[in-house]
Amino acid sequence: MKFPGREAATAALSSCLALLLTLLCPHAATANDSVRLQLKWPDHFQFVGYYAAKEKGYYKAAGLDVEIIPNKPGENPVQKVLDGKAEFGVGTSDLLLRREKGAPVVALAVIFQHAPLPTIAIKRDGKRSIEPDFSELRGYLRAEGIAPDNISPLIRRFHSEDLLAGTVDVTPSKVHDDPFTLNRAGQRLPIFSHSSAGIDFYGDNLFTTESQIRLKPEMVRAFREASLKGWEYAVQHQEEMVQLVHARYSPQHSIEHLRFKASQMERLLEPSLVQIGHMNPVRWRHVANVYAKMGMMKPDFNFKGFIYNPVPPPPDMTWLYHSLVTALILMIGASLVAFRFSRLSTALSNAIIDHKRVGDALLESESLYRSILNASPDGIMITDTKGATRMVSPAGVTMFGYDREEELLENNLLELIAPDDRERAKADLQLMLQNSFSGVGDYRAIRADGSSFDIETNGQIIRNADEQPTSMVFVIRDITERKQAGNTCLIAMGEVVCAIAHQWRQPLATLGMIVQRTHAVGTMQGITTDYLEEFKVNAMRQIRYMSDTIEEFRGFYRPEKEKAPFSPLSCINDSARLFEPQFASSGIAVTVDCRGCEGKLIDGSSNEFKQVILNLLGNSRDAILERRIVKGEPEMGHIRVLISLNRDNFVSIDVSDNGCGIPPDIAPRILDPYFTTKEKSGGTGLGLYMSRTIVEKSLGGTLRQIQSHEGATFKIELPLRKTS
Repeated sequence: MKFPGREAATAALSSCLALLLTLLCPHAATANDSVRLQLKWPDHFQFVGYYAAKEKGYYKAAGLDVEIIPNKPGENPVQKVLDGKAEFGVGTSDLLLRREKGAPVVALAVIFQHAPLPTIAIKRDGKRSIEPDFSELRGYLRAEGIAPDNISPLIRRFHSEDLLAGTVDVTPSKVHDDPFTLNRAGQRLPIFSHSSAGIDFYGDNLFTTESQIRLKPEMVRAFREASLKGWEYAVQHQEEMVQLVHARYSPQHSIEHLRFKASQMERLLEPSLVQIGHMNPVRWRHVANVYAKMGMMKPDFNFKGFIYNPVPPPPDMTWLYHSLVTALILMIGASLVAFRFSRLSTALSNAIIDHKRVGDALLESESLYRSILNASPDGIMITDTKGATRMVSPAGVTMFGYDREEELLENNLLELIAPDDRERAKADLQLMLQNSFSGVGDYRAIRADGSSFDIETNGQIIRNADEQPTSMVFVIRDITERKQAGNTCLIAMGEVVCAIAHQWRQPLATLGMIVQRTHAVGTMQGITTDYLEEFKVNAMRQIRYMSDTIEEFRGFYRPEKEKAPFSPLSCINDSARLFEPQFASSGIAVTVDCRGCEGKLIDGSSNEFKQVILNLLGNSRDAILERRIVKGEPEMGHIRVLISLNRDNFVSIDVSDNGCGIPPDIAPRILDPYFTTKEKSGGTGLGLYMSRTIVEKSLGGTLRQIQSHEGATFKIELPLRKTS
C-alpha cells in the first residue's frame, strides 16, 4: 500500500539534505568544471607542459575540462584573467607590478626558474625602438644607462624578423627560439644576458585570482597539480612532445626547430636542481627590490596573499626536535653542501661553472630544512657573511617581538644587538670568519618595541667546496631569566656578607682591646703566667664566636638538590637572627609573631625561602633608614613578621615595617624585573622580582604587596605540606 504523503516527505527530506551538503561542503573539482587557461603568447613549444597535461589526460583525471587559449598580438593575458575571460593564465614577473596596483593576482607556480628573455640588439644611432610591456627589458636597458626618453615602444608581434627588417632596434629574445631563426638567416647578432646587470627574474608564472582560490580552492589545487604533472611528463618525453606540438599546435615550426626549443627549455626549467613549480619567497623579494630600485614599485611591497601555498602548515613537532635541533642545525651546513654536491656533481658539470650558481641552487633547497626551523624552540637565523638576514625561524621572529619573518629579512643581525654590545658582536663576527672565535657568545639584544633582553648565540659558518664562507647560521637562546637568577644570588650573598661584618664587629673590637691592654701591662709591670692564661681564654672566646658565625651562615647557600619539608617559622627565626646585630646597631627591632603555625611544614628548598625572607627584611631596613634621612623619623624602627593560617592548607606570612612606604603610582610595578627605587645606591630591580619567581615557581605560592596604613607590607602565601 502506498502513502503519497510519506513519499512527498521523503522527497522533501532528500532535497533538504542535498542542499545542506552543498552549503557545508567546499567546492571540489567535478567532471563539469570547465576551465580556461590563457597563454601569454600564441601556441608555442614554450607551453608544452600544459599541452601534455591535456593530451595525456591529467586534466580529465582531475575532473577538469580545460580549454587552452593562445594570446593574440596587442592583447594583455593578465587583464583577460582579471576580466573573467579565463580562470588561469601564464604571466611574467610583471605580476608583482599588477599586484601592487591592486590587482588580486596570485602566483600559483613558477615554471621557468629564469626568464627566457635575453636581449638582442642592432647597433644604430638615435632613438631606440623596442617591443612594449616587457618590464624586465626596460629595467635592463635602464641598468645599462639607456634613458627612458630614448625608447619608443611598438606593437608586440613576437617576430625576430622585425629586428632584421629594422622595425625595432631592441627586442626580448626567446633563448629557445630566436637564436635558431637568426642563425638560419645567417645573422650573428649580439645577445645580452639580463643577469649580467643583476636582473634574474622568474619566467612563465602560472597565476589565478584571489576569488578563484576563495570560491574554488579544490579546483585550483587540482588544476595546479595536473599542470605540473604535464610539465614533468614533457621533460621526460621530449621527442614525443616535439612530434605532438608539430602535429597539433605549431606546424609552422620544423621538427629540427622544435627539438632546438626542447633542448634550450630544459636549461630554463632546471628540473635536476629545483622541483618544477617551486617558488622561493626570497627570490620574489629580490625581484621586488630590483623593481623598487628602478622606480617601478614602492620598496615596502607586502607579499601577503601573493604567493600560493598548496601545502598546509607542518604539525607542531617541538617535543621531538627539542633535544636534536641544535645539533642538526649546526650540522646542516656541512651535510647539506655534501648532499647537494653529491647529487648535483653530474648534472652541474657542464651547466654550472662558478660557485655563485651553486649558492643559488642551495638557496632553492631551503624547503629541505624549513620544517626543522619551524619546530625549533630556540631562535634560528641564517645570514650572509656580512650579517644580512636571509631566514629566521618562527621562534626567532617571536623572540625579537616581530609578527612576520619578512620584517627581519634584509636587516643586519648587528642591528638587533644593543648599542653597548654592538662593536663587540661585530668584532666577534669577524673573528669567527677568520676561525679565531668559536661562535658562542652572549649579548644584550633589542626587541621590536625597543625593550632589551639577554641572548646567547651559537654560530656556525657554511662554506663551499673551496672552503670559502658563503653564509652563517646562528642558534639564539633567551637567557634573561638565567642572568637574573645569578644577579639575585649575588645580591642575597651581599646581604649575608654585610650581616657577617656586623656580627664580627663586636668580637673584633674586643680582641683589639685585649691586645692593647696586654701591651700596656707588659710595658709597665711585666706579664705573668696567670695573665697570659687569662689573655688566651678571652681571645679564644671571641675567635670561637666568630668561627661559629661563619658555620651558621654557610648553611644559607648550601646547594639543595631535592625538595624537603621545612618549618617556615624556623627559617624566619634564622634569617632574623642573621640581621640581629646589624639591626640593633641601626635602632631597628624585629618581632616574629606566630599564630597557630608551630610545627607546620612546607615542601621545598629552605635556603631559597630564606633568601626571600632576607630580601624582604633587607628592603624593610633600607626603607626605615631612608625615612629617617628624609623626615628625621622614626626614632625606633619596627619590622613585624606575622605567620598565620589564613585558609585550609595555606600559611600566610606578612612582613611589615614603618619605613617610607611605596607610592601608589609605582606599587603595580614594584615586582617587575629591573624596576628599582634605589638607583642612587646601586639597586638592580631584581630582588623582589626573583623573590616572586622563587615563591611562585619553586614553592608553589604567591607574593604580593598589599596596602597598609604605615610603611609597606608584603604578603607570602604558601601551601602547607599535605599530610596522609
